[in-house]
Amino acid sequence: MNDNEIVARLLHSGIAEPDFDPFLRKDFFPPQDREMSNVCGEADGVSVVRRLDYTDQDLQQKAVELAGENRTGEGALLARAADLRNIRLSLVPIQAIYIYDDPTDEESGHAILRGIESLDRPEQEELRLSVRLRFDQRI
Repeated sequence: MNDNEIVARLLHSGIAEPDFDPFLRKDFFPPQDREMSNVCGEADGVSVVRRLDYTDQDLQQKAVELAGENRTGEGALLARAADLRNIRLSLVPIQAIYIYDDPTDEESGHAILRGIESLDRPEQEELRLSVRLRFDQRI
């Protein structure tokens, strides 16, 4: 994935607060009792979709499909890959977010965001906020 590429976080009503905080800590960081999965199509991390040739309407439809029958699709948030990769934390001046291609049978453009490991809770919160601020366009 190149730096100019756009990624979309698909939103649905099952996310606790899609308008305020669509990025859960447990999705960014592995549980302490197990390793993160790197199995293609099942990797741990925050799910995003590479924009590729998708229109706004395509992404909104994908959010509806992801929501399923018991939830409602709520559009998507968009961010540039470079903006995410450039996140540095106040106490950790290295790249803090990585984006991995993670294609699935249903979505060849699926990717995941993953925070660096070994962050204390305050740094985890700083990272989540920084990521949220980079997703600055809503469709």
